[in-house]
Amino acid sequence: DLKRIVEFCHSKNIAVLVDEAHGAHLKFSQEFPVSAMDAGADITAVSLHKTGGSLTQSSAIVMNSKIISKNEVREAINLSQTTSASYILMTSLDVARKNIEDRGQETFERILKLSRYCRDEINKVEGFSAIGRELINNSSFYDFDETKLVISAKDLGMSGFELYDLLRDEYNIQMELGDTFVVLAIISVGDDERSINCLINAVKDISLKRSVKNIKMPLMKLPEPSKLKMCPRDAYFAEKEIVSIKESVGKIAGESIMVYPPGIPIVSLGEEITEDIIEYIAYIKGENASFANSYDRTLEHVKVIMD
Repeated sequence: DLKRIVEFCHSKNIAVLVDEAHGAHLKFSQEFPVSAMDAGADITAVSLHKTGGSLTQSSAIVMNSKIISKNEVREAINLSQTTSASYILMTSLDVARKNIEDRGQETFERILKLSRYCRDEINKVEGFSAIGRELINNSSFYDFDETKLVISAKDLGMSGFELYDLLRDEYNIQMELGDTFVVLAIISVGDDERSINCLINAVKDISLKRSVKNIKMPLMKLPEPSKLKMCPRDAYFAEKEIVSIKESVGKIAGESIMVYPPGIPIVSLGEEITEDIIEYIAYIKGENASFANSYDRTLEHVKVIMD
């Protein structure tokens, strides 16, 4: 409930900065969740390259704040951003901005129809399901962006990792991410009936070819957030050693371990490595998940802080 969060923070004179990477389209239909700016946020980072049609790596900062000044933001950017800006990326941002300003409502209404059609068709396929607005309960599930297609094939005994690889390798369909139980597709400005029907037909084909049905997927409980034993900066500069993953229980992580996509750490620098984390890593290794930026990509060994 972004509006409520913003109201609470502003009552305490706290600025609200929103990562709206997947939300460049939210302003263009009343049927989308509220955009960060419309909710009253101070600053939002909008990745137009994800849902707005600009080139990859192009993004914009949007702000409307009484707490933070534009000069403060400009100063912070100048500390970290290159002085050799890419004019190709900036031009693509401007073209995308112009395009959605002129045709945004028409474009995203078309995309919303495609998304609903795709979701309905996938839910008719045996062994597959795609969640929708029916799960909204205004508390733990407050709202839902229907252009995000969350697909499960667990009734076919398939993990999200397996489905992600299968769609890419056998059907030439690149999903946004795969995880333990689902894959995510983002339906956006580049999609049309042809691309949507490619996904639907792939799902139908997988269902027909999959001989094992109604297998109970192992319930792999996500590990509890680990305790921070050392601040990430201190952990980064601390002396480290390499140990086998099995010997790392109880030690402090000297690196972040994450599956990509989406690149969210299972354990971060300075956090304690627990038995639950080791079990979860073993499970997703068995699903052929890709680990990003690890010292040992096979995760037989891990970098920890030296005792």
